[in-house]
Amino acid sequence: MTLHNTGVSGDPGDHGDTGDPGDHGDTGDPGDHGDTGDHGDTGDPGDTGVSGDPGDTGVMDTIVFSAPKVELSSPSWVKVPVGKNVQLNVTLLNSPYPPPTIFWSHHRMRMTTSKGRLRLSGDLLRLEILNVTVTDSGQYTVSVSNSKGRQTLVFYLAVIERPVVVKHSSLNNTRLLGQSITFSIGLKSAAHSTPVFSVLHNGLLILIIQPGPHLLSNSVSFPLTQVKRTDRGSYTLVLSNTEGSAHVTFFLDVYVPPVVDTASALNTTRVLGENATFHVTLKHTPYPLADIVWTHNESPVNTSSDRMQLSSDGVSLRLTSLTPSDAGVYTVLVKNSLGSDNVTFTMDVQVPPIVDTFSTLNSTKLIAGNVSFTVTLKYAPKPLPTTTWLHNGLPVDTSGSRATLSSNSLAMSLTNLAVSDRGMYTVLIRNSIGSEKVIFLVDVQVPPAVATFSTLNTTKLRDENITFHVTLKHTPYPLATIVWMHNGFPMNTSSDRMQLSSNGLRLSLTILMPSDRGVYTILIKNAAGSDSVAFTMDVQGKFC
Repeated sequence: MTLHNTGVSGDPGDHGDTGDPGDHGDTGDPGDHGDTGDHGDTGDPGDTGVSGDPGDTGVMDTIVFSAPKVELSSPSWVKVPVGKNVQLNVTLLNSPYPPPTIFWSHHRMRMTTSKGRLRLSGDLLRLEILNVTVTDSGQYTVSVSNSKGRQTLVFYLAVIERPVVVKHSSLNNTRLLGQSITFSIGLKSAAHSTPVFSVLHNGLLILIIQPGPHLLSNSVSFPLTQVKRTDRGSYTLVLSNTEGSAHVTFFLDVYVPPVVDTASALNTTRVLGENATFHVTLKHTPYPLADIVWTHNESPVNTSSDRMQLSSDGVSLRLTSLTPSDAGVYTVLVKNSLGSDNVTFTMDVQVPPIVDTFSTLNSTKLIAGNVSFTVTLKYAPKPLPTTTWLHNGLPVDTSGSRATLSSNSLAMSLTNLAVSDRGMYTVLIRNSIGSEKVIFLVDVQVPPAVATFSTLNTTKLRDENITFHVTLKHTPYPLATIVWMHNGFPMNTSSDRMQLSSNGLRLSLTILMPSDRGVYTILIKNAAGSDSVAFTMDVQGKFC
């Protein structure tokens, strides 16, 4: 908008009395607009002067209304360390009319005058902050406005302070395998410290994070999930910027309770004399170190035995040359201060029959006598065996009273021996694992025993004949020798007058003579014994 004044204004005169109004003059042509001059200092108001006579009509000045135009004359983003001075400057590009109003603001607080460390220039176009602190960080705005418009410019100030740790999580930590942990530190003023965040594990860099919005906080943290044994050690969290660094070192120990992962066969069967091995594997190496204890039927295993060998890590037990006493339940217990785990193995040791001792293998008995056969086994056979007795290859008849079994059929007795009891006796002991046998030989001897005999006292006439004979109760065994004697002397059985039967038990004399009178004795003997019979004969002469 342009306003025309009535004539050119004259210099104000001294204030006098108010005069009478003059006549209006003719309206003059508008004058050209002059250049805008610098603003002068506002003077004190003068006294009201006396209106002068109206002057001659002249050319009138032009006034232009305009909005302010400003621009930044210092960087919009300012980053400085603590303690420095900062200037924020704007430049007014025109002479706005009406004159503008200027104010600065920080954290929604308006500043129009200098205060403390905040200094404003006289034209309010420069803000100087002395000896900046972290609290001076943030957004600064300058607003320039009049009735024709407003313009707002923004500055960002970041005051960099060396990271300072004011708190942290526990420095010494323990976790169980598989648990989680978070190391955290709190900062004095992290929001504008723009730190680089790095993590070292046992001195080795494992993480680095450059500055960004994720670090614009007053705390940082480093989480670990599902911790492993290899995660133990030191963790150093480092925050650094151009002004320095701060760090905190945490310690983590990961405890591992024993957990059995795999095991050998839990149920096994072995044969006497074989070997067996029980072993387990652990899912992780226990920490603290675990104690490993093996028991057999709830008693500690004697690993000092030559037959029992324990692996260096204690998780394998080897048994050699198994005996029946090795059968049973074996338990391995793995334990430390955090817990324990165990595995139970069951082993059966099968045993074939093994003869340990036996009675006399070769026996000689007399007829009608008794005999016993006995064997003992080194171990109780498993499974239970069957026992069979054979006589000359045929089963012994134990249903009668003469043959009886005892001691789980490992002993047999025969009474009232007969000649038919001679021969070979075999005991056969067997199960599904093996068999054993023992052979006994029995000889039943029969001593000679006269059953009947002819007349013991006889009288014969000369030239007659006579026969002496005996019969035996049993056939002697071993074979007997038979000797005939006459008056104590062996007889010459080769004489024509003497005839001996084939079995030697009958003696015949023919054409008796007086010299034939006397005592005739038959002696029958073998290794088992002897028997004899004496006959007396008298030979008388014939009378004519």
